[in-house]
Amino acid sequence: MRVKGVEVPGGDLRKVNPADVVRADFEQNPGTYDTSDSVYEQTVERLDACAEEDSGAQERCPVLKAYYRDLTGDGEDDLIVGVSTPDDNLDIRVYAEQDRRLTQIMEMSDAVLGVELAGRDLIIRAVSSLPGYEYHTVWSWDAHQKTMLPKRDEIVRSSDARRPKAPRPAPSESGTR
Repeated sequence: MRVKGVEVPGGDLRKVNPADVVRADFEQNPGTYDTSDSVYEQTVERLDACAEEDSGAQERCPVLKAYYRDLTGDGEDDLIVGVSTPDDNLDIRVYAEQDRRLTQIMEMSDAVLGVELAGRDLIIRAVSSLPGYEYHTVWSWDAHQKTMLPKRDEIVRSSDARRPKAPRPAPSESGTR
């Protein structure tokens, strides 16, 4: 989806303010949110704080540190941004410049445990409803669809999950009476 109203000087996404990109995108492309939903409304309000000059407002800004990586294979860095939402989820959006236009190429929201970059893949680790497990979703560029798509989705044992205790042997009833 195209993001209007944000210029990309010289096609370099490192020269744009990630909060400006996310704010414009949230207003134009709510993604997985219902725009009448209070989480969406609260997130947009918090995004407005990113534009304010005072330090208190900046602390309320939900946009996390941006990362840059060529995920599309075009030789240009793409912009990867996380936005913490009031429902304790993380909204992850990826942007590329395509045909001189700023374009959202990925959006997902979940209870994210971690995000990893591996080559041109983006790996999202998220909470699972199964105790002791987590979801791993690998997102990759699809040149035909011109978007990031989930390439692999798996449920794996969490690295910090408690291991089941080994059963203790039952007391023996050896010949002592």
